[in-house]
Amino acid sequence: MTSSRWLSGWKQIADHFQISRRTAIYWTSSRGMPVVRDGGIVSAEISALDKWRHGCKVVQSGAKECNAAE
Repeated sequence: MTSSRWLSGWKQIADHFQISRRTAIYWTSSRGMPVVRDGGIVSAEISALDKWRHGCKVVQSGAKECNAAE
């Protein structure tokens, strides 16, 4: 089983993309950036963020659907 790394909090997620915290929050609602919310805590799996960034939609089963342009 592969160990996956997680980012915790908007600051870490934003730093991963080198964007502002506010932009990270906006991308979640406007572009479907994959984050997990648990109460007041937000986190994201780095591999899911990277797949999303490169045009792949991560579906709940863990599979991915990519654009033909990839």
